[in-house]
Amino acid sequence: MNVTTESSLSTNETTTTIQSTVDHNKTLVIILTIAVPLLACFVLLILLIICYRRRLTKLWLKKY
Repeated sequence: MNVTTESSLSTNETTTTIQSTVDHNKTLVIILTIAVPLLACFVLLILLIICYRRRLTKLWLKKY
């Protein structure tokens, strides 16, 4: 005879909810650890390209 009390059901639901939240947080952390540095690199690269082109333009204008 298997008797399941409401308390044990509630505990199981809470454990499942906590595990689901932890899994979701792990996924979010993995995505952020990849996306944020990649985005930062792209921004720095774009800034370097813009600054380099402006510098070349100024040098080219000074020659003529």
